Amino acid sequence: MMGKGSLHTNIDDVGFQAIFAGLKLPILLLDSQQRLIKFNQYAQDVFQLEQATHLGQDAAQVLPWLAGRLNMGSQSIVDFKCVITTVEGERHAAVRVAALAQAGENYYLITLHDETEQKEIEAALLATQQRLLDFIDFLPDPTFAIDNAGRVTIWNRAMEQLTKIPKEKMLGQGNLAHSIPFWGERRLTVVDMLLKGEPVLPLDGPYREMHWDGHTLYAECFATALNEGQGAYVWIKAAPLYDSAGNLIGAIETVRDITENRKALLALQTSEQRLRHITDNLLDIIAEIDPRGRILYISPPVQKLLGYRPDELLGRCAFDLIHPEDRKHVKRVLLSPTREDHSRIEFRCATAQGAFFWAEAVANCVHNEQRQLQQVIVAVRNVSDRKHLEERLTYLSWHDSLTGLYNRRYWQGQLQMMEDARIAPVSVLLCDVDGLKIVNDTMGHDAGDRVLTQVANILVKHCEEKEIAARIGGDEFAILLPGGNRERVLSLSQAIRQDVERYNNENPTLPLNVSIGIALRIDANEPIAAVVKRADDRMYREKLNRSHSVRNSLVQALSLALEARDFGTEGHTKRVQELAIMLAKKLGIPGSSQNDLRLLAQFHDIGKVGTPDHILHKPGPLTETERQEMQRHPEIGHRIALASPDLAPIADLILKHHEWWNGAGYPLGLKGQEIPLACRILAIVDAYDAMTSNRPYRSAMPKEEAIAELRRYAGTQFDPQLVPLFISLIEQELEPTAGSGSADNQAPQ
Repeated sequence: MMGKGSLHTNIDDVGFQAIFAGLKLPILLLDSQQRLIKFNQYAQDVFQLEQATHLGQDAAQVLPWLAGRLNMGSQSIVDFKCVITTVEGERHAAVRVAALAQAGENYYLITLHDETEQKEIEAALLATQQRLLDFIDFLPDPTFAIDNAGRVTIWNRAMEQLTKIPKEKMLGQGNLAHSIPFWGERRLTVVDMLLKGEPVLPLDGPYREMHWDGHTLYAECFATALNEGQGAYVWIKAAPLYDSAGNLIGAIETVRDITENRKALLALQTSEQRLRHITDNLLDIIAEIDPRGRILYISPPVQKLLGYRPDELLGRCAFDLIHPEDRKHVKRVLLSPTREDHSRIEFRCATAQGAFFWAEAVANCVHNEQRQLQQVIVAVRNVSDRKHLEERLTYLSWHDSLTGLYNRRYWQGQLQMMEDARIAPVSVLLCDVDGLKIVNDTMGHDAGDRVLTQVANILVKHCEEKEIAARIGGDEFAILLPGGNRERVLSLSQAIRQDVERYNNENPTLPLNVSIGIALRIDANEPIAAVVKRADDRMYREKLNRSHSVRNSLVQALSLALEARDFGTEGHTKRVQELAIMLAKKLGIPGSSQNDLRLLAQFHDIGKVGTPDHILHKPGPLTETERQEMQRHPEIGHRIALASPDLAPIADLILKHHEWWNGAGYPLGLKGQEIPLACRILAIVDAYDAMTSNRPYRSAMPKEEAIAELRRYAGTQFDPQLVPLFISLIEQELEPTAGSGSADNQAPQ
């Protein structure tokens, strides 16, 4: 129920009805049950109401913005603002609800006033003010402002950097708080003097240079509290602030640190461009261009960066300095009416000599009150080094760092592109480097890298422009041939095989062994993955067929490499074989075991192919680290032997051929009968031949001394039962030439 404050009026009065119908405002009349009982034509049009449909309906259901708004209590009039939905869309409205009473009945009279345009004007004003604050915040010079009461109203980012005081702490502060960061105490600053009227120029105060230019006050001083108490010379510009009615509402001050270039900045203060000339000491180019791209101003660093004097570029079109391929994009970003106020863009910029470098521009636009573009302020810097680094990183993300070929990621992307584009014909060639692990384990990863690089060079050599060569695994390569028919992929495969064979003929100590598989897609609907699978299967079958010969050829190549590096390996091997078989026969060892002993004598040091030359050929004693490296050769030889079917039977013997009778040998520390007989025989004859052969660090010793050394180490290094037997055989050979003691007929090792 409405309270006693309800207005009394006759709703059936002719004058009331005329006002009700004639006002250009939406008017609604509700009964005490808050049901629509009347609305004027304007309300009918705005809310699309129908007499037959909506009269008698609950007003809050028809007009949801009324929900909860009609509980008036004792008030006769209630005003509120809300957003309403009309035929024109959502609008801001001021609503008045008046309680009426007539003949004992209560009513609600509702009127609405459209405030949408006023809201838009207020929003535009706020936006303009925000843009102004944003522009001031962007200024490179420290800037602050105070109102008439001396309270700080603006404190931009540059001022924060200069004083190390955040704006949140300074905004709203009064009582000369803004002077403390400059002087360490509260005292009048230029902006305070300006608000009090024209200051008296002090003769011995801090502001020794001060002058007016219209309503703007300029000054210079040494601010003792800046720079963490070390002080700084600053140039100051202050001006009053007025409202739209011309009333003084405060003042604004800009500060510039001129400690390092005070004399230059003092000269610039007499110029109309003093605000722009702060850019003289920047590494970046600062420029202003108009909406047509003409250069209105450009800073002196342009001469160092582009080779032009600033006056040579004034009035020219800035886009003439941009690479033709980038020009259209830069225009669109910088001069588009709808572009962001702040933007960043990269492009290629031209020097006066016609060279191009990568530049980065940060641009900010200046608009008038109608949001029309007036000019664009651009900061340009040379980012060529960064761009080259980015390009290098991009290159590395798509390429294999060892071979320079594309990597697996790029390869898979190209396969997907072929799949999506349904390209046919398309051919695939897969190539696997056989025996790479043996090369890495024995000759080192540098040798393995040389093998991979050589294979990559052969592949690239025979690829045409649109064909893609990639390293897709540790020892796997692939070539994708878009549009490649059967003849092309067969020709490519044959050319690769011929180059591999030619290389192996010229480099027998480090041969290339590759297995190749090819496949062709003719039907564009066939999945590209199926084509790759066919090529992989064919390559694998070839790999299996060649595996025995590949491993043996690698072992032979390693033997050749060892002969090329070691001293007299061939002569040493032959002599050790003869001595070992002589002792084996004396022991009655069967022929099959003698064959294993021959192989052991020939290949026992095959693992030395993985020992660095500086250790293998060192004339003096080895260091502990070098000794440990040398002692790895039985394990390396063991792995090599396991990789060759012909040497696999003696792999265990190669591993144990440096074990000592007393357990002090390596790598397993076996002792006594745990050491295979063949290894115990080899240990004696190998040591004897080594002692009686020339070495880099000593000459061959006489055979009698070598025999004495064998007796000395019998029971420690050598089998004590085999040593006397071997010595008796050697002494029998010495009898015809006893006393000679010469080793001249021995080939050096």
